[in-house]
Amino acid sequence: MHKITTTYFLFFLCLPVFLCAQNITRKPIKGKLLPSSEDLILENIHIYNSQSGKGTLSNQTGDFSMKVNIQDTIVITSLQIETTKIVIEKMHLNDGLITINIEPAMEYLTEVRLSNLKLKGDLTLDAKNIALAPIVTSADLGFPAPTTEISKGMQMLSSLSSSPLEALYAVLSGEMSKIKRRIDIEVADAKRQKVLHKVPTSFYSNQLRIPEKNIIHFIEFCEAKQNLDILVDLDSILFVEYMLELAVEYKGLYPERME
Repeated sequence: MHKITTTYFLFFLCLPVFLCAQNITRKPIKGKLLPSSEDLILENIHIYNSQSGKGTLSNQTGDFSMKVNIQDTIVITSLQIETTKIVIEKMHLNDGLITINIEPAMEYLTEVRLSNLKLKGDLTLDAKNIALAPIVTSADLGFPAPTTEISKGMQMLSSLSSSPLEALYAVLSGEMSKIKRRIDIEVADAKRQKVLHKVPTSFYSNQLRIPEKNIIHFIEFCEAKQNLDILVDLDSILFVEYMLELAVEYKGLYPERME
């Protein structure tokens, strides 16, 4: 009996500490992503607080805001960048600002054995003798025929296809891999836009009750739950029903975005 009484005493003694740990007051802070390359797309990069379990997305200029506390670990992730982590320190809270350097994701090339390629030193001849991977066109990626405007990645790819020498250099230097990765990002963004415009924008704000400024974040959330191609191909009734279900889950995870 004495042991049980002691156990309860210790439990109630520690209870305030546990409650305090669960209700840490976090301070709003602004942040900015600083890219090492001008080619990086700063919009929609994920910034996640590992301790609070809350996340946000950067805007077109790499700016974002979130609530943090000292020793919180902030994780920055995106398809196009290397995953970056930063631990919040007192100076960050004092300044009210954190700046985070981000690097492009490293692309690894298949090993090229020059001795096996029998290069002659004449680029014109070597370009004809080296078997290159076929140039990817808009049709290969499922795009409709371009009208008046194509994405930057497709423009870069198109300029390379006009010159075998430039294509050869792009493959050997790794530039071709970067261009293809950029196109992958652009294709994903195009699919998000298709999902977004599958129904009128008013549906998200009026029926789902999601603030207009957070509709894009909701689409990102939907993408994490379901393949974009499946969402695009759903008929209108099933799409609306599925969005209603996801909206309930989204509001539960991100109540602060409903304000």
